[in-house]
Amino acid sequence: MTISTEPEDSDPPAPWRLLGQWWFIVVVSLGLLAATLNPIAAGLLPYVKAGWPAARTAFWLKSEDPWKARGTVGLLFHLCMAFFRAGTVGLIWVLLAVFAAAAFHEEPDMVLFIVAILTILFGCLLSTVLCWVGILIALRHHVRIFVFSNLYKVCRGHFSSAGTLESGPLRINPGNYIIAIATVTPMLALWFVAMLLTMPGPGVQEIGVPFQIVFGMLPVLCIVAVAVIVYLSKQIAARSPAECWGQEAPEQDSDENDRHWYHD
Repeated sequence: MTISTEPEDSDPPAPWRLLGQWWFIVVVSLGLLAATLNPIAAGLLPYVKAGWPAARTAFWLKSEDPWKARGTVGLLFHLCMAFFRAGTVGLIWVLLAVFAAAAFHEEPDMVLFIVAILTILFGCLLSTVLCWVGILIALRHHVRIFVFSNLYKVCRGHFSSAGTLESGPLRINPGNYIIAIATVTPMLALWFVAMLLTMPGPGVQEIGVPFQIVFGMLPVLCIVAVAVIVYLSKQIAARSPAECWGQEAPEQDSDENDRHWYHD
């Protein structure tokens, strides 16, 4: 027996319900922005709304999955999804708040806007670190992961249903996107820092050899990033929810769980 990811007939259409929720959140947040001119306080509601489903699923998987290594990987990858989604919405909100403040002819506190941007960047950095910890655990224990933000809601809190889910509209495992972002982000960040360190100073006309080498490394980094993403996707990304949560824990892995820091 399989459980479909489609909503029940008695429920209102999911896209319209979701759109209505977001319109309500946007209106309330804009009202808070107009009243306080504080983008952090006004952006908290959409930030939490975007990341909450994945975060709830993350901690639910950690507590319910009988295979502790897979539960930990599920926790880390779904937290990554929560941070990435919240960060994306947060960035959009900050830009929206700037235009809204201009429309109100008010001068917003730019320090608060900078703090909001730094908070989003910190969330992306933390997400990248969590993803790589999850990747290492998945490789160590031969775990396959499928990222499904609304898994807790679809399974109605029953973990046994996770291994029987159809893919539904999720044709591509969102875990592949998380792996791609976590791979590309640190590579580009290191390359950009190297560019800044080797960039000629003011008034220097000639471009130095170190800068030329660093600049020429970009195509190489792109090839390496693609190779890493393809390899990791083949090793740990499941093609369906059933391939992830329907997988049995190896006996030797069950014996080793007690010796790892992530075991409850």
